[in-house]
Amino acid sequence: TPVEPPLSFQMFSVHGPMARHVRDLRLALTLMSAADARDPWCVPTPQAGPPLRAPIKVAVCVDPGVSGVHVQVAEGVRKAARCLQQEGYDVEEIAPPQVQDMLETYMR
Repeated sequence: TPVEPPLSFQMFSVHGPMARHVRDLRLALTLMSAADARDPWCVPTPQAGPPLRAPIKVAVCVDPGVSGVHVQVAEGVRKAARCLQQEGYDVEEIAPPQVQDMLETYMR
């Protein structure tokens, strides 16, 4: 019998498409959300909705406060945040509360 991966791996794994560009993800999600006659439970969903009101708020977490972040990773996240600001987004750097406490409780 196959062995299930530990719950920690299941909770932090990624399900879905990954890409380098938003346009590629938009295409992938549009194709994935299309109706399929072979699937009786399929419900087609639109990928576009009404425009969001500006400014769009974005929270950025550079360091979740668990085990540190490599300098290059932190700079990459900050660079992405600056790009969003340049495009008109309201970007705020945040630190999630009590991550260490949550992890200690989860690992019991």
